[in-house]
Amino acid sequence: MNTSTVTPMDVSTPKEPPKEPPKEPPIEPPEEPPRPAPNGLITCIFLVLKYVLISAPKSFNLHIKQAKLLAYFRPGQWLGGHTNSYSCTMSIPSSSLSDSFALLSSVSSITTNHKPLTSNSVLTKADFYVPPHARSGSTYTIYFFTPHKQWLDVITFTHSPSASTSSVQTFSVISFSAGVAPASVPACLLFSCLLFFIPFSDVGQNYSHVMTIQKYLIEVKNVDAKIVSTLHTPISATSHKTLWLLNIFSESPSRVPISRSAEAREWADYLYN
Repeated sequence: MNTSTVTPMDVSTPKEPPKEPPKEPPIEPPEEPPRPAPNGLITCIFLVLKYVLISAPKSFNLHIKQAKLLAYFRPGQWLGGHTNSYSCTMSIPSSSLSDSFALLSSVSSITTNHKPLTSNSVLTKADFYVPPHARSGSTYTIYFFTPHKQWLDVITFTHSPSASTSSVQTFSVISFSAGVAPASVPACLLFSCLLFFIPFSDVGQNYSHVMTIQKYLIEVKNVDAKIVSTLHTPISATSHKTLWLLNIFSESPSRVPISRSAEAREWADYLYN
């Protein structure tokens, strides 16, 4: 009788499905600190800027006529310019100082011909302007006017002979907001001097001016302009105690940080529109 060996079947333990890693609770953004209520005096000042200080139409060119004195006295910088200026060192390949200034003399064409250089909606609506007195010794001055009320920003290129070579000219570049009153307001220098103590921010606009000029030199003039060093980094955040004051100086929503409260946004729009 043949005896066959029966091999028992392997009974394997069913595998458990892999366990999903525990889900981490969503991280909630920190709450913004409370902002102070609008100050009555500050409110009155901005209402005066909006309604009492009537600005001249742009076609009158009053902003251009008053720009030289406003840029010279620059009351907007009397508090130090920590929130409304930007400075750096820029190198421009050229054989002489005159050649460098000749390149800068055409910067005003950004306004008319080269607005695609920048995606900033404020810059595309505004004006770079090279005044007749732009060159003064080893310094070259360019103006920037905002679109609606012609607030004035000033960009200066000052030659640094010790850092320059026969083929590359080096400049100390400073861009700053000249004053709190628009250049299109009659006697804007007087009002800017009287209100010099009001803190305000450029919300990175002066940094944008320098970057736009550098991009213009590179892409339009085919000159390899470089930022060698940054002397004053644009402020990206500020104490909540002064945030409301700084934000209401923004001329349009595109100049305003996203973090600004809805109340401050509505108030700024009310003042400047």
